[in-house]
Amino acid sequence: MKRLIARKSLSEQVAEMVSEEIACGRFSLGQMLSETMIAQELGVSRTPVREAFSHLEFRGLLITKPQSGTYVFDANEAAIKDLFEVSSCMEMQGLQSALQNDESALPKLVSEISEQMTDAFIVKDQDRYSALDRQFHRVFVASSGNKLLTSLYDPVSFKIQALAHVGIVREPLDKKYHEEHLNIAIEIARKGMDATRLLFSHHLDEAKAFQQLRTVSGSCSGTI
Repeated sequence: MKRLIARKSLSEQVAEMVSEEIACGRFSLGQMLSETMIAQELGVSRTPVREAFSHLEFRGLLITKPQSGTYVFDANEAAIKDLFEVSSCMEMQGLQSALQNDESALPKLVSEISEQMTDAFIVKDQDRYSALDRQFHRVFVASSGNKLLTSLYDPVSFKIQALAHVGIVREPLDKKYHEEHLNIAIEIARKGMDATRLLFSHHLDEAKAFQQLRTVSGSCSGTI
């Protein structure tokens, strides 16, 4: 991890760093974290690390077990199902708000991401495609103009990123699934609000069904 600089409070910076380490898989699911180790690595005292841990526990990324320690969250089948239901609701709300905002950069952003997804799809780059798919879904929330919605969505998104990194949740390199992304981008560019909502709602249902099939097949374990 990189050493910290003075811009936000130290605890905020530590929280951001630890979140990123969880999302990228450097801190694995269920791993015990040491306040002392992280403080030494970042060159700070244990106080901001302790405050960051408390903040991340509130967001659901860390779990403190009495008489044991602090651990990265872990997920079972039911927890993953809950994550996708919550993220879907937030993404749909974000989309509706973004579509009603004439100043939104949503059409341009979605077009750029979908073009990159096509490049990854052509060369069958599963890791890049999955990462771009998460960007595709997050952009609806980020373009809503609702900062509270975005702040609530990001911890959920971080969890899904962490699960994707270890292969528990992955977006399929499937032609039909990919075409759904492209069709959504086309309707957003056309400002077809009703068609976009319908297509995106169907796409979210398809994504949840796909992930449910993966978890039922035994791809995950542990508890949250």
